[in-house]
Amino acid sequence: MSISANTTFRNPQNIHDESRYLQVECDLHPGEVFYHFCESTTCYKPLCPECVTEHLKEHKLRNEIPEIISMNAARERSSRKLKGVQITLSKELERLESEFMVNPQEAFSDGMEKLDAAKDKLKSLIDSYFDQLSEELRRVVTEHHMKSNYFTGVIKTITEDIMHLKQIDDGLYDSNAYINSVKKAFLLNGYGAVESIRDQIKDIAEKKNLSFLNIVVDESELSGFQANLLKYSFIDIEYPYSKTFKKNDKKSDKKGKKRSTSGPKTAKKNQ
Repeated sequence: MSISANTTFRNPQNIHDESRYLQVECDLHPGEVFYHFCESTTCYKPLCPECVTEHLKEHKLRNEIPEIISMNAARERSSRKLKGVQITLSKELERLESEFMVNPQEAFSDGMEKLDAAKDKLKSLIDSYFDQLSEELRRVVTEHHMKSNYFTGVIKTITEDIMHLKQIDDGLYDSNAYINSVKKAFLLNGYGAVESIRDQIKDIAEKKNLSFLNIVVDESELSGFQANLLKYSFIDIEYPYSKTFKKNDKKSDKKGKKRSTSGPKTAKKNQ
């Protein structure tokens, strides 16, 4: 077998170490085993020693320099690629769950603790105000929890993609499937899939107006609480996608927060 001087072989020291390979016989040359893999973008083709000569001629006719590596190297490279995409998708799933999937009971409990502390200081004058504010908090948290369900489809897609990648990865160590698994890995546009998931999350966050919830208590306003009751304690809603996806948008500071201006009518009458 003659090899052209322009042919690129990678990891040649392992190219005939049979102990490192799953034994898959060549369809064209009975008794020969696939030891090589052409990773040229026009090929992605397994090769036995007998295949290489003809394969080099095919590339020469196309005026191309093939890049031939060992099958073991191709499998290891495929595994690294698949695992890398799985890790990236897993991190994206964690970020999605941590930023948008809110526990309504926990959010409500944390908010009420702050509200009650402020309410105790002004109880004699503002019982009716905080009763109404508590109901508003419950409504906003419930609404936020319902909106978080918009991500159910995205979570399902990420989970299914990770399972699919794992199946391909597992196939790399199955003699009946590993050639196809290597091909699938080389054809996979893994980070394109990740960007697609990120775009879906961004699109949902913007279109559904998803938000963070924050309870603000400004004790500096206590001295004039009757005139400034709405400034002392109010529900502040933040929109995280403005910061996450629009870092370069100079207008995001103006659009990033929405302050609830509604308040109990009794508080206004006592001013």
